[in-house]
Amino acid sequence: MSASPETAAPLSFTQEFLCLFGTDETAGPFGPRYHTVRGWRVLGRLDVDVLRAALLDVVGRHETLRTVIVAEGLPRQEVHDPTAPEVRVDELGDVVPARRDRAAEEFLNRLEGEELPVRHLPHLRVVVGRFDQDDWVVGLIAHHVAIDGWSMELLMRDVVACYPARASGAEPDLPPVPQYREHAAWHREHLTPAVLADATAYWRAKLAGARMLGLPSDRPRVPGAKRVTSAHRFPVEPDLVARALAFARTNRASAFIVTMTAHNLLAHQLTGQTDVVVPTITFGRNHPDYERTVGPFFNFVPLRTDLSRCRTLRDVFDETRQTCLEAQSHEVPFAFVLGEAPGLMETFADPAVTVCAFQVFQYPEANVGRMGDLEYGEIRHRTLSHEVGSDIPDGTLATLEVDQHDGAFGNFRYDRAELDPATLDRWVASYRRLLRLVVTAPGTAVDEALREA
Repeated sequence: MSASPETAAPLSFTQEFLCLFGTDETAGPFGPRYHTVRGWRVLGRLDVDVLRAALLDVVGRHETLRTVIVAEGLPRQEVHDPTAPEVRVDELGDVVPARRDRAAEEFLNRLEGEELPVRHLPHLRVVVGRFDQDDWVVGLIAHHVAIDGWSMELLMRDVVACYPARASGAEPDLPPVPQYREHAAWHREHLTPAVLADATAYWRAKLAGARMLGLPSDRPRVPGAKRVTSAHRFPVEPDLVARALAFARTNRASAFIVTMTAHNLLAHQLTGQTDVVVPTITFGRNHPDYERTVGPFFNFVPLRTDLSRCRTLRDVFDETRQTCLEAQSHEVPFAFVLGEAPGLMETFADPAVTVCAFQVFQYPEANVGRMGDLEYGEIRHRTLSHEVGSDIPDGTLATLEVDQHDGAFGNFRYDRAELDPATLDRWVASYRRLLRLVVTAPGTAVDEALREA
């Protein structure tokens, strides 16, 4: 594969962040399981050949799916010509309709255990599971060097638009979309010395003497041991989610701030520390022109919350809210933050603890509809844990996916060599109780709440 000079561009800040963890193609951000898997149930006579044609349209539309990160010499991203992604059909067997929802989830879990080499272009594979000729599961696997969570939603939207056109023998008629390398160039131009001076001054003061908080592991990490990321999945009750969203509205906060409050309390309970420094993964799309652009936009942001003066859960919420709002208004790429707090990441070297990042995806509406003659709906409600899943580079990642109508569905990504599933069960149970107390009894004393949880 070769790229012409016209298709070479500087790395984005997110791509540079990924390179900080190394470019080894056997593990980490460039490893074969640093990917995202999303699935949609499709009802009707799906034409796999038409789906292939629609997917080639999508690959042609989004350069990042065919972009290689070159770390040697002058670091750059190189865009290659469109090629068709692999499309595979797996027979799911004779499953009675009542068990197909569970079987579909098991199918997606198996896909998470597959490998997608970073050198394989495009950074996209589609595996179609067939129950019968009118009932399918479409699984999309995309490497994280090319996408983020929102990008997966965008890819499916484009498939939904391209499939009916191809089925009728027509060319898809989609509006132009800004490309990821254009955002990378804009972002560098936008971060002028004046913009950076204010932000870096904030982080220099906020993170003075800070270290990421490490949660206790069941077993120390063995240097050089191969990391295998497991997924521990769990639901959060719809009534609790409804209360949390109502509490957020009443207190002029986001769902993230409310759920982050409970996460800070859990971290305090597990460690006894009041200086709680927890990383989060942010949306990273800092210009409306790029909301339809596919690419890795995520940013790594440390949230430092001082709980030493907090007497009640309301105090913890107020401190967390202030921390989150300040971080949002001063967000810059993580490299600039790290430059002001060089000791921040030292905790990752401690084999006895795991740094646990926290993130929230909030869905305002269900992703369901029609794709020509077909009906589709995204499979969001995943609660089956599995031992081999999509990788994270290091530590542990806690994710909540909040649905306005059906509750929330969370997962911990973790290394089973360091943590036991039973430990994650205890963390989840404590988290649920703490979140319920925050949104139903915010006047509860912190010490009392920790005893109850």
